[in-house]
Amino acid sequence: MNGEIAGRTLADYLDEHGKLPLGEGLALFDALLQAVGEMHREGVTDGALNPGRIVMIAPGRIALVPAGDAGPCADADAYRSPQQLDGKPADVRADVYALGVLAYRMLMGVLPYSAGDDPVDPHAYLPNLTDRVRRTLTIAVQKNLTERFGDALTFRAALRGESDMALASPTLRWAVPEGIPEGDTGAADEFAAEEGDED
Repeated sequence: MNGEIAGRTLADYLDEHGKLPLGEGLALFDALLQAVGEMHREGVTDGALNPGRIVMIAPGRIALVPAGDAGPCADADAYRSPQQLDGKPADVRADVYALGVLAYRMLMGVLPYSAGDDPVDPHAYLPNLTDRVRRTLTIAVQKNLTERFGDALTFRAALRGESDMALASPTLRWAVPEGIPEGDTGAADEFAAEEGDED
């Protein structure tokens, strides 16, 4: 990664360049998913992710600045889930939404709902993306929280192609009809193992 990226906040870089080069953007986004996913594994919700809190350190390495220590982010509300904007408390799926918006901004230079009521099709900006990555990104930014991934690690697994189940049923509605319960991080592999045992 060149010197103009390392050590800067993502917000500063995007203000100047619009978006990240695809390879660098994907590597940084993967690191961000891992960092937030580890928080989710510990039962912690962030609830305020935005580019002003992400410092790009080196290829594939980021640091997340505590919300109280970050500078202002002009479009911070764009990263808040519809449920948060309605005054409801954040849960891990609010973070998934913010991560999805961050992916659009980092990789495509746009916000997902910049063209209307449906998410922008990533192929309009990145036609070489695989269908799996395209679908993963649009699932993450669904307005209905039960249609998003259950947590950041499930999002990461789907993006990397490590969990077809995560894509087929992001909130395991086949197992829990009303969606992932509050605080449940959506252990897709555990459900899959249980189903396998029943066969």
